[in-house]
Amino acid sequence: MIEKIDKVRKRFFWQGGGTKRKYHLVKWKIITKPKEKGGLGVKDLKKMNVSLLCKWWWKLEHEKAFGKIL
Repeated sequence: MIEKIDKVRKRFFWQGGGTKRKYHLVKWKIITKPKEKGGLGVKDLKKMNVSLLCKWWWKLEHEKAFGKIL
C-alpha cells in the first residue's frame, strides 16, 4: 500500500506535461528531507509507519508492565 501511495506522490512531483518523457530534477531522498536540511519536508511514509508502530508497541508494553496508565 505504501508503494502505491508513494507512486502517486512521486508522480505529482515528477510528471511532466504532454507525451514527452521527463527526467527527475530532484531525488526522492532530497524531497523527503526536512526543510531545515535542504529538503521539501515531504514525509517518508515507510519511516513514519515504522515509528508509529514502535510508538504503539511501546505504549502496549508499558500498559502491560505498569497497569493501565490513563
